[in-house]
Amino acid sequence: MSKKEYNFINITYKEYGNDIDKLCKKILDSKFEVDFIYGFPRGGLPIAVHLSHFFNCKILYSLQECYQQTINNKKNILFVDDIIDTGETYINVMPYLLYSTYTKTSTLYFKPRASFRPNIFIRDFNNDDWIVMPWEKENETPNRKI
Repeated sequence: MSKKEYNFINITYKEYGNDIDKLCKKILDSKFEVDFIYGFPRGGLPIAVHLSHFFNCKILYSLQECYQQTINNKKNILFVDDIIDTGETYINVMPYLLYSTYTKTSTLYFKPRASFRPNIFIRDFNNDDWIVMPWEKENETPNRKI
């Protein structure tokens, strides 16, 4: 696929920060009481750090910790990622975690073709958009087909 076939969308640091702030507000508005946050590596980690400061809660670093906190301890966990493009990251998480009454899912950016729809997202894009995060090279060739 040639570069011309992609619709590159460059996200600036300012937009990224504003979108994280909007995510915080949407989570507050949802009335979900966040006990813990799990950020999917790599894209979800910086967002998880921001949210953990905002909600004054701990970040969990493994899915086993998530399981223990939700199933055993009945604690609320917010899962977060930067973008849901295909939905595979969320689908690959153990379904009993994602569909627990003690979890919510969130992302900054979402594409409608994804096989998983989060509870909370900030912006949706077209399926043929290639989102370029502020730390990525502007002219970088996408690493997969869109």
